[in-house]
Amino acid sequence: MGTYTEHKIKAALGSEDSRLYVTAADDSFQNNPAFNPTQFLTEFVSNTNFDTPMINALSSGVLPPSGMTLSVPSLVTSAGGQSGVAPVVTVEAEAGAVQNTGMVTEYLSGTVKKYSGMNTISIELLERSEINFYTELTNQLQRAYSLATDAAVIADVVASGVQGGAVAATSAGIISYVSTESANIYKNTSFFARNYVAGPSQWSLLMGSTDSTGRPIYNASAPMNAGGLTTPTSIRGNVLGLDLYVDHQMVGTTIDDSAFIVAPEALTVYRSPQAYMSVNVVSNLQVQVAIYGFMATIVKMPKGPSPLQPHLSNT
Repeated sequence: MGTYTEHKIKAALGSEDSRLYVTAADDSFQNNPAFNPTQFLTEFVSNTNFDTPMINALSSGVLPPSGMTLSVPSLVTSAGGQSGVAPVVTVEAEAGAVQNTGMVTEYLSGTVKKYSGMNTISIELLERSEINFYTELTNQLQRAYSLATDAAVIADVVASGVQGGAVAATSAGIISYVSTESANIYKNTSFFARNYVAGPSQWSLLMGSTDSTGRPIYNASAPMNAGGLTTPTSIRGNVLGLDLYVDHQMVGTTIDDSAFIVAPEALTVYRSPQAYMSVNVVSNLQVQVAIYGFMATIVKMPKGPSPLQPHLSNT
């Protein structure tokens, strides 16, 4: 900098050598663009990495290799209203007759559905792309498959869940919801509520909940409250002892269906592995790539409020 300043002063006083020192070059990238090629990086930017939080919060099963309908024998009241009958044991007087109660079972059924997506690409893009386009395409197809199946299971949960009583969209409302409906789940299913699936608005409500002094309620750094753990850096956490899952595909406002309390055993998701199919189109040298898989859900505890709806009110 000192040398440059010296030459700049001398150039102003008439020194030709100093003038040449400080004069900008005649050539630049602007008039020589051929020597400034665009560089493409191998990284790929995407905002589709959402996974399947609702599916992860439920019990899972392996889909059998054949058939489009699944049936599970059950004692539980079915969606159609028929009731199973369990054996009964009673206290009897000496030499008294033993009560005979036959066990009556029925089938709970689920329909196997196919989920698929396809993309057609040119042979030039497949073989001549700088970045591995096929790898990124299959990644995005996988993520699209996850989004579609997770949305389908959310719809099944909404259709099967039994609403709890209306509560306010506040921390007090959440406490009331958890304490009441967790007990109802055990009462009606004999299983414990273990998971709390929340939408984005619920997540925001939990992270922003504070006590009367402004201290966070659902944050491990505030042990004086210890209502759970919700952080901006993870969709997993804890709400009043229930494992938290945040699913961005649930309703965007803090109203009905913005959260579910889940006994995983009450609903099972049966999934096949995802597969890819590629077909060469000889007439135009294109390649069609498809992802597909099969899934069925069975509501095993439809009358015992398994996955529940909060029925939160904004008033």
